[in-house]
Amino acid sequence: MKLYEYKTKYIAELMPYVESNNQRERELARLLIAKIHALRMMTMPDFLFAITKIISGENVSDKFKALCKAMINDSKQLSNE
Repeated sequence: MKLYEYKTKYIAELMPYVESNNQRERELARLLIAKIHALRMMTMPDFLFAITKIISGENVSDKFKALCKAMINDSKQLSNE
């Protein structure tokens, strides 16, 4: 998977959370979309750290946490080309 494919996939998957009833999920979705938009391979560790903090410490739905875990798993498949 290329970086632009990763970015497109997860921005699209986060968009429904921008209109979520859960205020914290809305805020985190907007934050993650901004981070993904600016994402480069060299900033990936900071992005993954932010996702890990969301999974471990935020009061969000299990579905949102599963999306975050999928982002981490897919990041391992990124190619450097």
